[in-house]
Amino acid sequence: MADTKKPAGKPSSKPPSGGGEAYGDIGAWILIVLFIIFGGLSAGAFMAGVEIFFANVFWARLILWTKIITGTLSIVFTAGIIYVLAQIASSRKKEQKQSMHTEPEPQGAIYMHEWANIKSGIQSASDADAALIIIEADSLVDRVLKDMKLSGDTMGERLKALGEQKFESINDLWEAHKLRNQIAHEGAKGITYGDAVWALERYERALKKLGVI
Repeated sequence: MADTKKPAGKPSSKPPSGGGEAYGDIGAWILIVLFIIFGGLSAGAFMAGVEIFFANVFWARLILWTKIITGTLSIVFTAGIIYVLAQIASSRKKEQKQSMHTEPEPQGAIYMHEWANIKSGIQSASDADAALIIIEADSLVDRVLKDMKLSGDTMGERLKALGEQKFESINDLWEAHKLRNQIAHEGAKGITYGDAVWALERYERALKKLGVI
């Protein structure tokens, strides 16, 4: 019997085991390389666009003028602060110099000023003001006696010490001072405008003799 021959089989189109995985790895690496290249190009293009945008003449001038204006304002504000501080220091120095060179007003001038006020006050005074005017004048004279360093704790004691010096107008002071004591102990009842004028005349004669007015 003749041998029966099997027909030759068709060659298999399936690639050998393991070949597909190799092709897949190569494709992945190609995609990664392309992503890096195109990604880098995109970032570079973006940065180039930003540089071109700010390299525009308008923006360059705007930034330049902003710097100039802010710098000028800083200089002006600093100069203003320095000027104000210098003015304050100068005014303080002037005040110190004035206070150092200002001489105190002589005591005699103070007494003259106070006596002038008392005399001007009586011109428009009434009986109700008479007692107060006498007390003010007597107080002024007592301060003059204290300034003379006369001994005594009261005005009466100081008048006695002044009388011992043979003061010419001592009687004028005693008479006016007695009227003041009457007001102090008995009140102002019965004291008139004429009494105030009478007392001031005696105080004034004594102050002139003392060289105060």
